[in-house]
Amino acid sequence: MISFDKIVHKLWQRQSPIVLLDDLTEMIDPENDRKEAGMREVYKAVYRLKSEWRMRALRNGLFLVGPVCDAKSEIELVESHYWEIARAYIAREVRSEYFVGGAKALELHISDFSTPSVLIVYTKSVSKQVIITRNHRIVFKIREAGKRSGGNLFAKLSGFVTKKRIDDLDFKILSHEAALLDMLLLQNNAGVLDGYLVGKFLKKFHGAMRRDILGKLVELRYISSINRLREIAKASGYEELYRDCVSVIRDEGAGCFLTSKR
Repeated sequence: MISFDKIVHKLWQRQSPIVLLDDLTEMIDPENDRKEAGMREVYKAVYRLKSEWRMRALRNGLFLVGPVCDAKSEIELVESHYWEIARAYIAREVRSEYFVGGAKALELHISDFSTPSVLIVYTKSVSKQVIITRNHRIVFKIREAGKRSGGNLFAKLSGFVTKKRIDDLDFKILSHEAALLDMLLLQNNAGVLDGYLVGKFLKKFHGAMRRDILGKLVELRYISSINRLREIAKASGYEELYRDCVSVIRDEGAGCFLTSKR
């Protein structure tokens, strides 16, 4: 086990103020086998770091170190370092096998980098919820296919993913078309549609929606979403997008035209 001064030096040399318990354990005692006796020594060192140096413990085995911890509440700390924290949790849970979906994927496409209260992260095999603060959580989900195709959609949806740079970190998110249909599916299931967000997104991208990609996505799932998009496009006067939706429903959607309940 290395000395306390060396631990402090190593933490100070880190580029990121975000540290996971596993990282601290490896740093404090590289030969630790995670058994009870060894972990007691690690927890003693962590306690000393918290009491004698600048370290704050968040939930689920995550710590912030350095001057960033001064005179801030837990929520303020998370708000100011949210994307570093989210990246650390994602890396811990699923490494690189993920992509961001839901409302935040749609917001990121319109350059809204605000801190979400809920971040939906699709994974290959992990389904769990990580509470960061009372106002922030990450939901790891497995996206299943519809009745026609069945099975886990992770591998297939991975072909509809792009990267977004946030605070010098790369995040994988669903593409424009996939993010929109996913958002409409989640909102349909919840019974509430964030019309403002969808409207803002479509105002910018309605002319850039690719019919071929919409078709491939509907073959996997999203039949209710493409029907909802058809109604929105018609009501908003986006004629080309409306025609594409009708074409996709007719061809890839087996003619399954649905009408939303009002």
